[in-house]
Amino acid sequence: MKLSVMKNTGKGGGLTLPMGDEQGRYIAKFPSTAFPGVSENEFANLALAAAIGMEVPERELVEKSDFEDIPEEFNTLSGGKVLLVKRFDRGAEGERIHIEDFAQVFGVYPSRKYEGAAYHDIASALGVAVSPTAALEFVRRLALTVITGNGDMHLKNWSLIYPRNGDKPALAPIYDVLSTVPYIPADAMALSLGGERSFKALAAPRWKAFANRARLPEPAVLKAVVETVELVNEHWWQLPERNVVAAKVLERIDEHVKAMTPILNSCADK
Repeated sequence: MKLSVMKNTGKGGGLTLPMGDEQGRYIAKFPSTAFPGVSENEFANLALAAAIGMEVPERELVEKSDFEDIPEEFNTLSGGKVLLVKRFDRGAEGERIHIEDFAQVFGVYPSRKYEGAAYHDIASALGVAVSPTAALEFVRRLALTVITGNGDMHLKNWSLIYPRNGDKPALAPIYDVLSTVPYIPADAMALSLGGERSFKALAAPRWKAFANRARLPEPAVLKAVVETVELVNEHWWQLPERNVVAAKVLERIDEHVKAMTPILNSCADK
């Protein structure tokens, strides 16, 4: 469960609900009874994305006690931290910045966010609407999704951002990144990648098929995957934010990273 909130600037500080959604500068994601430690999980995954050079919103972990006047149902949720993420759809003065997720881009109803398109459709659209560089950044984010075991990167979790009216869109900062495999061991990709969804099926042939369908240069796609895997392994094991993740959750993420590394590194065997 999440709320749009604002930071109090007075002496007491703290966080509170704004009078209107347009005043909220942060999204507060509250702990879940169904998915223990999910806030800390996402916090660490966002830190990893930032460490390997991806554009990530400002974020921090806070206590439920830091909030004022929140609905009672939020107070009765499970224990644990609240993940606070700065909204990138708000400007410095609180003005709205236009965002389109890819369900909107493709005209897909939210109820079909897991089936209305495939990952190569997003990559192809980025190559045309933004730039080939943006499409390859999307490939890097896809590789991160695979190696960390995130089975929830559906159409609404990828977006275009329009900084000013009439401006050419850009790929929005990465968001909603967490490892789902600690909670759903048999989880798979939210959308098809080169005709497959199973994580362990995503070796080089699937990425080559993806590149062909997205009309991207195969060598550039394979290189982006291999470089991302290398960066993840360079940073994940020493990442300070690992320390906040529950032991059982962290163990499952670590197992997945270790299992996926050789599978994804098959992209180096051209």
